[in-house]
Amino acid sequence: EMAIQRSVLFAACAASMLFLAASALPTNVQSLKLAQQSPQKSTILPNQVSGNLTPKTMGLRGGSQSALSSFINFCDVQHLPIGILIAIFVGLNSPEVGVEMGKNKFFQDWSIPTIFFINGLKIKGEEAKKAIKNVKALGWGLSCILFISAFIGSYLSKVAPLGVKEFVSGIAVFSCLPSTTVSSPMLAAKAGGSFALALLLTLSANVLGIVTTPYLLANLVGIRGGNFSVPAMIQRLIRTSLIPLILGNAAVTFSTHAKETAAYFSKILTYISSLVIIFQPWITISRSTKSGVFGRVKGMDVFVLTLMVTSMHLMWQGMEYLGCLALGLSVKSTKSVCIVGGAKNLPLSLALVGMLPKEVGDTGLLTLPIVLGHFSTIVCDSILGTYWSESK
Repeated sequence: EMAIQRSVLFAACAASMLFLAASALPTNVQSLKLAQQSPQKSTILPNQVSGNLTPKTMGLRGGSQSALSSFINFCDVQHLPIGILIAIFVGLNSPEVGVEMGKNKFFQDWSIPTIFFINGLKIKGEEAKKAIKNVKALGWGLSCILFISAFIGSYLSKVAPLGVKEFVSGIAVFSCLPSTTVSSPMLAAKAGGSFALALLLTLSANVLGIVTTPYLLANLVGIRGGNFSVPAMIQRLIRTSLIPLILGNAAVTFSTHAKETAAYFSKILTYISSLVIIFQPWITISRSTKSGVFGRVKGMDVFVLTLMVTSMHLMWQGMEYLGCLALGLSVKSTKSVCIVGGAKNLPLSLALVGMLPKEVGDTGLLTLPIVLGHFSTIVCDSILGTYWSESK
């Protein structure tokens, strides 16, 4: 009972931190700029204040350079990895709550569709049409995302000196995934890349990845056993990820009211999606802790795993960059391909882990390389994006 109380208290503190970050920052940066330029014509969105919206009048809401303001801004930008770290910590130390949460029907059946439906609401499909004529960049980018990264990851997983078989499989699974749908196009644009190309790459890769990922897992990674079936996995991925993604995007495409509502509550939708994502590793890690499988993991295994996933990401980006140079792609296209090409889809990877046969291994141990791979992507892409944004 004491362990459960500590876990609930810790979760409450984490939720309070997320709420503080959400309430302390403006929802829409573009609206803030508009308000600064023309206060009379501006529309105040949630988490904004009325009046003269300048850094001095906003205090912690974007203008202050105090340590607290910087900390709140950091928590807002990096709330997903922070939340996942907290989830792993709680799952390792107090697994009881996570195990009970996993019994809830929402987390069993509706959590993944919810994530992709929200992603669909946030995707601006009309922007992607602008990059259709960029055939060379689109072809090379999709080849990197769907196939080249999978071959590199699969090879590295086989030669990696890891003593935990789930870590080997987790690396291979992570490398076979399509790219993330929302964050990587925005980071590519921030780095001076083509937002339209980055968005078209992510949309195309996620649609094609519904088919390519199961085939790669079966024929490249060699996943076998249980009720594992490529057609069955494709059907399940279509049902849990592709259809919700299409429905969400269709809602904002064909309904002006839905589009305005999604834009109005953009920040809230982001936090809801992140919260549901955070629950996935919390539940799987909690179950694994409860069963005692983490006793097989040594500190050196985690250290080697971290080196492997980071090296893998750098190899992906190096290969992508060399290909862009060989094809003579523009600087903007090169930036988009390199940023999007190595950013794998975390929600889809967590969904796939739950679909794999039991013979592959424990789901909690399979989740760790995926989470570490996601962290390495954030670090590497943030460094690269910052460098390119300052030099553009």
